[in-house]
Amino acid sequence: MEYFEYVNQNPKPIQWSYTKVKMLEKFDTQNQYKLAA
Repeated sequence: MEYFEYVNQNPKPIQWSYTKVKMLEKFDTQNQYKLAA
């Protein structure tokens, strides 16, 4: 429990490296979805 107390007192943001673009490239084989950006 001490670990969780420490982590909750010192939170760090998660830096996601998997983007929406990468996900669509991998799973959208028919290009059904278009990005607005």
